[in-house]
Amino acid sequence: MSIYSGPWAQVAYRTLQPLSKAKHPLQAMLDEWFYNGNLIEYSTANETCGLCGHEHLKFHFGITNSKTENELFVGSECIGKFDLSGIGENGEYLDPEKTKQKVKRDRDNLIKDNKKKRALQCLILLSRSDTQFDFQKTVNNFEEKSSFSPNQLALIFSRFSAHKIKYKASDFKVSLRRDRNKLQLAGMNERKFLLIRDALSPSQRAYYWDRIPQRI
Repeated sequence: MSIYSGPWAQVAYRTLQPLSKAKHPLQAMLDEWFYNGNLIEYSTANETCGLCGHEHLKFHFGITNSKTENELFVGSECIGKFDLSGIGENGEYLDPEKTKQKVKRDRDNLIKDNKKKRALQCLILLSRSDTQFDFQKTVNNFEEKSSFSPNQLALIFSRFSAHKIKYKASDFKVSLRRDRNKLQLAGMNERKFLLIRDALSPSQRAYYWDRIPQRI
């Protein structure tokens, strides 16, 4: 089946016609549009693609018409499905394949940036609420390194809970680059491990479980 024969293609045709210089066929209208690098991550997956009407999106990607300068926010699938071109970091033309790669790269970077922002907000709240520990230094270190040792993160999560600060464990990262951090994780009791589990990568979780015989 052609990509232009489905019901979503008919929706795209009706959407683009008043916003494009070309009025027919769909491909002529699509050729006027390019990915502009604007993107938004929403807190929930309740958004709709502005091109085909697909629902339950968590991300919107901006596309601009090169002739009319109109802009739409669409899902990543439409950018790939309709082979839209894009603009690179230095304003260079990107063919459809490189545009798909940029869309994925931009999405990954946005997720990473937003995770860090959410984590930083929680740490700032903790630094203002907790007088037992000096968490301002923790905030400063996080801004520089973006990760913690296993014991540091276990302490932070326990203090979040003590002060009823809502947090998402997967927004935080554990570093095992240093041998002492590996030793911390390997020797951690199961209660502390479960506290930080959702912040660990699959390989870090496996590292912990593989060392169970050493802890018995």
